[in-house]
Amino acid sequence: MGFDMQAIKLTGIRKTFGHEVAVEKFDLTVNPGEFVTVLGPSGCGKSTILRIIAGLEEPDQGEVLLGERVVFSHEKGITVVPEDRDIGLIFQSYALWPHMTVARNITLALKNSKVPAVEIEERLENALKMVQLEGYGKRFPSELSGGQQQRVAVARLIAMQSPILLMDEPLSNLDAMLRTDMRSEMKRLHRKLNATTIYVTHDQVEALTLSDVVVIMNDGVVQQQATPYDIYHHPANLFVAEFIGDPRINMLPGGIRQENDSTYIDLGGFILPFQDVPVLKRKDVIVTIRPENIELSMSEKPDWLVMQLDTVQPMGSETIMQVSIGKILLTVTKSGFFHMDVGQSVWLKIDPAYFNFFDPETGINLNPNKKI
Repeated sequence: MGFDMQAIKLTGIRKTFGHEVAVEKFDLTVNPGEFVTVLGPSGCGKSTILRIIAGLEEPDQGEVLLGERVVFSHEKGITVVPEDRDIGLIFQSYALWPHMTVARNITLALKNSKVPAVEIEERLENALKMVQLEGYGKRFPSELSGGQQQRVAVARLIAMQSPILLMDEPLSNLDAMLRTDMRSEMKRLHRKLNATTIYVTHDQVEALTLSDVVVIMNDGVVQQQATPYDIYHHPANLFVAEFIGDPRINMLPGGIRQENDSTYIDLGGFILPFQDVPVLKRKDVIVTIRPENIELSMSEKPDWLVMQLDTVQPMGSETIMQVSIGKILLTVTKSGFFHMDVGQSVWLKIDPAYFNFFDPETGINLNPNKKI
């Protein structure tokens, strides 16, 4: 089963609530069949964008196209009401009618739209099968777990056969283990349906695992729009670098120094030789490196940096450590579960090829197109 795929295009969107600017100069193009996640902290404007696409909020400026159809244009005076936009929408609360059975919750909108009874039954059966709830049609929401209620809400979207799906933090009410299971279900369903999907979340794991494209917002402004790989490895600015990643990225003030024919990076507590600096025509930078890109040894290694172990957090599949040298504090991860003594010496190998360099004043990545 697949939907007739449609693109989504937003141009120059601006939305205010009183004197507060919720969204500023927002542009977004979602290709047919893509899964795009809008990610950011609470209050950044991501849910407002979803409600604008759905027609639940009217922007102050800009234009919204669904497929070839203009559904909102401030300049042209066009506003299409939500029920005529042919979209499927799921909220954090699932919005199930408690007095209706699962089957009726899924098919109510179809009946109101005068879809033939035989087709309604076919859509219901298919939707329940796709969310693995066969045989649950006669149950009521109170008889279901949180995860099952979430599946019913997704089944309702599937049954509507809308070419565009909008999801506003649909997994945030679930416990951690169930969220992991449902992320896999969401990804599987999207492959089957090929519906153009915009998914709003504050959970970076959801964004990185589900998406074709991630849009990161802060204070109503897009910070970066890219693939999950580029968002993680090539953050556009310091906000993105710090927002993405758990444990957080290491951020160090540093400087590019040159002596004779050699170039090196001075990070305060230590220096590292570095040759490839074609875009770094400056002395002061902010250097970042992910914890997993630092190698750590518990035994002495020639030419490796010796540091002191400050904290140890065994997580099962990996161990998170904080190490220090002088006033420099670094977070490092190592695969596996390790028992280590705080205060002991450890040895680190830091490869500058994994560095990103940022302007200390603007926060902009100075070399966003690096290979790693």
